[in-house]
Amino acid sequence: MFSISRLSVPGRALAHLDKSAVFWRNFKAVLISKTNLVSHLLVVSVVATGCETANPPPAKDSSSLAVATSQSKMAEGTTNTAPKSSSVSTLKTSSKKKLGSLAAYRLGPGDRLKVTVFDHPRNSGEFEVDSLGSIAFPFLGRIEARGKTVAGFQEIVRTQLDQKFIVNPRVSVEVLNYRPFYIYGEVNRAGSYPYVIGLTVRRAVAIAGGFTRRARQSPVSLVRESVDGVTTLEKRLDQPVLPGDIVEIQRRLF
Repeated sequence: MFSISRLSVPGRALAHLDKSAVFWRNFKAVLISKTNLVSHLLVVSVVATGCETANPPPAKDSSSLAVATSQSKMAEGTTNTAPKSSSVSTLKTSSKKKLGSLAAYRLGPGDRLKVTVFDHPRNSGEFEVDSLGSIAFPFLGRIEARGKTVAGFQEIVRTQLDQKFIVNPRVSVEVLNYRPFYIYGEVNRAGSYPYVIGLTVRRAVAIAGGFTRRARQSPVSLVRESVDGVTTLEKRLDQPVLPGDIVEIQRRLF
């Protein structure tokens, strides 16, 4: 019995050692696989970090955004302001031009008008402003035209027809022939001449045969009738002349 128990102890120890060796071998394999997995995860993390570093997203700096926004608003304000100022200056220039053009012309004796009342031929026709400054209109009698613009006189005719005969009439007034202009003084052929569209002082002098040898060529005196009465103006050669204007070419002193 003693010998058998003495012999069985080494066998049990060997069996236990075999199991331990198998356990440590499996543990080593698992440890190696986990180590490889961790290594792969580290590599992927490093690669991803490198990509983000190579292409960083644009930084959103609040101060820079505020500066950019204010600059864009200032640019928009400048862009919107420039056309307004230019448009205002254009309107002022055009209004100044209209004061000396036919748009602001006041009717007077000698002007021949064509009045058209649409769909009412009996109330339409051609009329001349007489020496009293009025015209004789069918069914309405005498209508004052002196001192009125063409648009203003058209509105007067329309209003009177609407009040007395025709409901909401459509009226058109146009000037067929303007009254003549007059020129005298140091020109070769002083007198009255038919008015032409676009007449200037220079063209009026040319129509009158040009300056004489003693003429003061610029500025010239121009007498014009207005609502406030007769006005004397100083005009340059390229400034406009209106119907009924009286151009005086004075003599120079030397």
